[in-house]
Amino acid sequence: MSRNVIIMYNKNARAGKSRKNAEIAKKRLFDAGYDTRFEQTTSINEALSMIQEAKQDGYSELLAIGGDGTMHHLANAAIENNMKLGLIPSGSGNDFANALNIPKNAEKAVDSFIEGAYKKINALEVSTSQEKYYSVNITDVGWGAKVVKTSEKHLKWLPGLIKYNLLALWEFLWYKPRNLTLVMDGKEETFHARIVAAGLGQTFGSGMRILPDARFCHEKMQIAVLYNANRFQTLKALTKVPKAKHVGLPYIKIMESKEVTIKAERPTLVESEGELHGTTPITLRVVKDILEVVVPKDYSLEKPTLYAR
Repeated sequence: MSRNVIIMYNKNARAGKSRKNAEIAKKRLFDAGYDTRFEQTTSINEALSMIQEAKQDGYSELLAIGGDGTMHHLANAAIENNMKLGLIPSGSGNDFANALNIPKNAEKAVDSFIEGAYKKINALEVSTSQEKYYSVNITDVGWGAKVVKTSEKHLKWLPGLIKYNLLALWEFLWYKPRNLTLVMDGKEETFHARIVAAGLGQTFGSGMRILPDARFCHEKMQIAVLYNANRFQTLKALTKVPKAKHVGLPYIKIMESKEVTIKAERPTLVESEGELHGTTPITLRVVKDILEVVVPKDYSLEKPTLYAR
């Protein structure tokens, strides 16, 4: 069966890596006999317009090339236009692609797209006072979102996890915990917290495995809260998160819920997949089978570890 694919990337992203990987994808899909449309963009609104036009012209698959920020916006576009989503990881942070076991090597990622399987995954519908969108990996409130805001201006040249840890340490010196109230499936609880992370993916910040038991097929999101922790305990948690060793610490609470509303004593930053989305309050709700993704043919949504391999 012939596949119609729109290939899309941000030509200004990752010092040209996205463009290079896009050219690889274009050639390999052309050689495979696919009907492709090759688009480069510098803005989300422009990308959305191109995708809508491609959908009207009969294109049913979107191959997104970039990091987590690009994937966030193009995943929302795929949901809005009922298109299947393929991924070629090309950013400093590739948590969503990694969680779907997409190879980091561009040639292998394209081969995985060509030979792969279609899987429907759940996502979080996020509602704020200003907008409604989908979070396909992890949304966090507080410290992590402040790190994202700082990363927009500083240390862009560093690799993802190194940059995240350095900026997290920097913000740790200045970020003060605050009262965050969570209303989960009708039950309310308040924490004096630095961060609340909620999602169906396991990692954010380029490999920080904050939600180790989350799955894209689960009907409940996992929610982690860092609360009532002094500075030493906070640093200890930061060093343990990459290997999920934070689970069980007395100042980490992990919960599950189909829906959660997060309120704060004062407006607190929110980010999803590395993209800032204003401030609290927000409501997150699990939506079943909202996005169809192209994954390696042996990928399992129920695999107990982060990656299928």
